[in-house]
Amino acid sequence: MTELLLHLPFCFAGVCAFAYLFRAPRRLIAVCGAIGTLGYALYSALTLLALPELLCFFAATLGISLMSEAGAIIWKSPALVFLSTSIFVLVPGLDLYRTVSLLVFGDFQAGAQTGVRTVLIIGAMAMAVAVGTFAVQGVKRLVRRQ
Repeated sequence: MTELLLHLPFCFAGVCAFAYLFRAPRRLIAVCGAIGTLGYALYSALTLLALPELLCFFAATLGISLMSEAGAIIWKSPALVFLSTSIFVLVPGLDLYRTVSLLVFGDFQAGAQTGVRTVLIIGAMAMAVAVGTFAVQGVKRLVRRQ
C-alpha cells in the first residue's frame, strides 16, 4: 500500500507532462493528471484484491473513460483531451518492448506468450473506452428525450 502512495505523485507528474507534450489546454493539464492518477489508483487497488489482470485493466480504463467524458461535459472540452493523456499510465509499453525483444533474440515461444497477453490487455482497454463512450452517449440521448 505504501508503494502505491509513492507511485501516485509520479503518476500525476507523468500524466501532466504527457498532457503538456500533447499541447492540452493549460487549464486542463491538472485535470488530466488527476484523471490519470485516479485511474492508476483504481487499477492498483483492483490488483491488490487479486482480480484477474484483464478485468483490472478493463475496469481502470472504463473509469478513465467515464471520468474523461465527465470532464468533457464539465470543462466543455473534447473528451479526447482527457482520455488520450490520462490513459498513458495504463498502456503496457514494457510488455510491447519485451515482446519485440524476445522475438528479435529468437525466443519465439516466450515472445508469442507475451505478445498475446499484451494484445489482450490492449483489446480490453479499447473495449473499455468504447463501452464508456457509448454509455455516456446513451445517457445523453435519454436526457435529451425528456
